[in-house]
Amino acid sequence: MSTSEAAESSIGDTFGVLYIGFIVSMIGYGFTFFQTYVYFSRYSKDLFVMKAIVAFLCVLDTASSALISQTAYYYLVTTFPLASAMVDVTISFCAENTVAAALICIVQLFYASRVWKLSKNITLTSTITLLCLVGFALTLAMTAMMVRNTEFAQLATSPSKAIVAIGQSSVFVCGLTTFTALRLCSHGAYWSENTQRDDWFNKTITVFFSQGCSATLMQITYFVVFIATPTRVIWIPFHLMSSKLFINCLLSLSV
Repeated sequence: MSTSEAAESSIGDTFGVLYIGFIVSMIGYGFTFFQTYVYFSRYSKDLFVMKAIVAFLCVLDTASSALISQTAYYYLVTTFPLASAMVDVTISFCAENTVAAALICIVQLFYASRVWKLSKNITLTSTITLLCLVGFALTLAMTAMMVRNTEFAQLATSPSKAIVAIGQSSVFVCGLTTFTALRLCSHGAYWSENTQRDDWFNKTITVFFSQGCSATLMQITYFVVFIATPTRVIWIPFHLMSSKLFINCLLSLSV
């Protein structure tokens, strides 16, 4: 491979995947904003706690999107003429990783409360909660490692790779356990009282979004891609989309 071909490959595997992740995550944020607007327009009489959770998650997603935008601007505009690849982690990316972890943790805890409401199974609910908190804690540890050593490559070394892998797999197992529990406990029931039982579209939305299936699939994709190519940043787009899907899955419960 010639030098120019190698440079193009390096740019595609770094700046290219960041650009794709940025575009797709901004589309995800658009859905977040839209669903939040619809929620407050339709369900103004909901409990204050539920409205506060939705509002706080929207604020977190807005902060996450702003940090993603700043990160993309830094790599694609500020340093692009001076660098051939993404080497160092920015503070804004570290902050976004923390915000996204908090957002996912809140969503999964909310789902845990739903599982408890349906099943009254303390063991199942405690397992989901524990997995959620382990994933959150290890993602914070991932952020701390990136702040201490600002090279993306260090995530592929031991013990950093193991910490990231266990953290992301915990989030996935939590999502999978939640989805399975909701399917078994609900017996096809719907969270929203406004959902029509005979509407196949609503049934699809319930399975794929409302019960967190799409977010869980994105999370396992993030995990597999990171494990397969830890020395490259191909995992970034899946990381950026994961939190967007989690919040939109929760918002689709009532919207």
